[in-house]
Amino acid sequence: MEKGKFFTLCRPKSNRRGAAVKREGEEDWPGAEYLGVQNMTNLLKQAINCDESDHAAEIIMDALGIESDELANLCLRHWPSERKNRPRAIGHWLHAEAQFLD
Repeated sequence: MEKGKFFTLCRPKSNRRGAAVKREGEEDWPGAEYLGVQNMTNLLKQAINCDESDHAAEIIMDALGIESDELANLCLRHWPSERKNRPRAIGHWLHAEAQFLD
């Protein structure tokens, strides 16, 4: 892989407004939608907006292919009533999930 290609594939260049920008020498660069960035962002928003932790966990588990809900039930037992605190709860859960990856 050429130097700089990894960065291009993993992190799309964006302008000040956050819109994906085509890089020089790339034909028909599809932007964030091609990488699934936009779709994952929408799923996280849906999970954060859920009033029930079970539904939020289901959305994320389906998106990431997590089969067991044991850790989700443990980590999301106390689902924050305030929306602004929910991303932290989701982050703690996903961090705990990452500890058990092979």
